[in-house]
Amino acid sequence: MCDEDKSMKTKQPRRAELISEARRLPNQVRWKDISEFESIDDRVALVNAYFVNLIGMNNGSVEFCSDSIPPTDEEYLAFLWLVRPKLSSKIAKLITHNKLFAQKIVEHD
Repeated sequence: MCDEDKSMKTKQPRRAELISEARRLPNQVRWKDISEFESIDDRVALVNAYFVNLIGMNNGSVEFCSDSIPPTDEEYLAFLWLVRPKLSSKIAKLITHNKLFAQKIVEHD
């Protein structure tokens, strides 16, 4: 097996694992369960700038509010980044349709 084939095999499970993790998040995440909460306003603004109205702010929680049926993988990944910003470099590698958003989340890190 060539190196390129091995690389593709290892990337696919990582992609699937990260998207699966994003899809397992509840639609509402309590503020106390959000990493780096002190910068949540900046992250909400960034996500909503690239995925219009994807994030709702409630009293004590944030809400995943996708208009897409079903939600896209990139919407799920954006929500995962909002909740777990330390995953920005891994998430950015999986964002394929919105490269500017991917660049911004890495810069935000």
